[in-house]
Amino acid sequence: MCSTTDETATVTADRMRVVGVDGADPDHLLMLAAALEDASDQEIAAAIAQAGRDSLGALPPLRDSSTPGLGVARTVLSDLVRAG
Repeated sequence: MCSTTDETATVTADRMRVVGVDGADPDHLLMLAAALEDASDQEIAAAIAQAGRDSLGALPPLRDSSTPGLGVARTVLSDLVRAG
């Protein structure tokens, strides 16, 4: 859950969500990002993973691991994916 304050000092709360994916193959990009972020406990990662599940169904399994504080690098299907 995130909270923001607008110019009138009104506090709003909402869940993060993905509103779009750009690229040559948006479904593939979303699948890679969602699978990568699925194991994270960060709110933005949860939003990306949920968007992937909502749009594409089950996410593929991961191989490899992350390094705390340095982002994550994992193999999703046959693609090495890095984020951080």
